[in-house]
Amino acid sequence: MILTMPQAAQYFYDAGFRGNSVAYITAIAQAESSLDTTIVSGVVSDGTRGYGLVQIETENLDGGDWQSPAWQASKALVMSGGGTDFRAWCSACLPIPCGGYTKGCGGYGSGAAGQYLAEAFAAVNEVRVPTPPPTPAVPHPPMSPWPGIILQVQTPPIQWHGTQRWQEQLNIVIKPWLPKPLVTDGSFGLLTEEATKIFQPRSGLPATGKVDKLTWDHAWSYSGPNG
Repeated sequence: MILTMPQAAQYFYDAGFRGNSVAYITAIAQAESSLDTTIVSGVVSDGTRGYGLVQIETENLDGGDWQSPAWQASKALVMSGGGTDFRAWCSACLPIPCGGYTKGCGGYGSGAAGQYLAEAFAAVNEVRVPTPPPTPAVPHPPMSPWPGIILQVQTPPIQWHGTQRWQEQLNIVIKPWLPKPLVTDGSFGLLTEEATKIFQPRSGLPATGKVDKLTWDHAWSYSGPNG
């Protein structure tokens, strides 16, 4: 199968190449195989052959599906150290990172692969980058029923589950405006009263510091910075 350059760039991108390395490996593939995924080169002096897009040598096949362009692209990613070191193809004369190994490499734009760089960079512009799924909205916790009495500062303080639930909800809905999170100990003290006064005007209520049913209900329907 012979690929177009944008198709080859897509395979390399999907395999994990990023940035300039997508264009580099695409240009190398053009020089090595004319983008023929099934081409096999002749036996070289050490008895190996080159296979596919980037002419993977026999010793690197590892029993993989070498005729698959996706497998070839993934193997190229491994061979290039994640797209950072292209010394395996330095004979292609590409001005790219070769780990200090320059034997056979020419200057910018020269050599077998260098002549394809401009076309390869243009092909990268056609790569389809997957759109990440939208971040799911954080749902409001289920509304707790109003406890039936007004919550307010009491002397001596009384620890109560309804107050604890109120403190937990304030920590959610007005988190950016609290100097520090309320201690959810169920005791309606001065800090809980002050936090209530912070919340009430932001939801259109008078800042009384007391939690009646209207204030309670607003805390579970509030759509401020965390809602």
